Amino acid sequence: MKKLLLMAALITLAFDSAINPETLNLPEQELFRDWVTAISTDLQNPKMLEKIFDRWPSGNRDCAGLFRYMTAEASAEHGERFKIRFAGSRMAYLPSLSKKIVLRSKNVQSGFADAKTLMEQNSYFLGRDSVQLRTGDLIFFKTRHGFHTMILVREKKSGKMLVIYHTGSNPGELKMLYLEDLREHPEASWHPVSGNPDFLGVFRPYFLQ
Repeated sequence: MKKLLLMAALITLAFDSAINPETLNLPEQELFRDWVTAISTDLQNPKMLEKIFDRWPSGNRDCAGLFRYMTAEASAEHGERFKIRFAGSRMAYLPSLSKKIVLRSKNVQSGFADAKTLMEQNSYFLGRDSVQLRTGDLIFFKTRHGFHTMILVREKKSGKMLVIYHTGSNPGELKMLYLEDLREHPEASWHPVSGNPDFLGVFRPYFLQ
């Protein structure tokens, strides 16, 4: 019995060491945000977008899938082939995180977290109004279509906050717009404001805590 308890404790410790927010120190948190910014920039370039899609399978492309891809890319080892293929991209020059980010999910081994799981098990609530936003923060909605998430990215030149997301529908598409423009979306259910009951709020991934 003691041996089983010890094994369970070791498994839990090993799992937590991969995702515990303390495992990303401040420099690595900023490095992850650099990856988010670099990927977001490349998603606006058709040539780079095609290369990203080669690394981001179509079956994994939805709103949560975009964040899963970003965490996987920031954690991956990148050799010379990657650097040559992504020459001209900031991604080619960024170091990888020293430890892989493993997102909590129903299947611990897969790390496949959908939007609902990202919100409930992988991030913490910041608020629904007057929140100090940072690159890598997530906003969540729950509409008649289910849970949906969007990633926030601070545009360095203008200082404005961008929202990037994948529609998740088949075939789906990537969209990027300013947060202030999302507040004017034709469908009020997508307005990131406290008066919108479908807006669940702003959340921050645990590893960026």
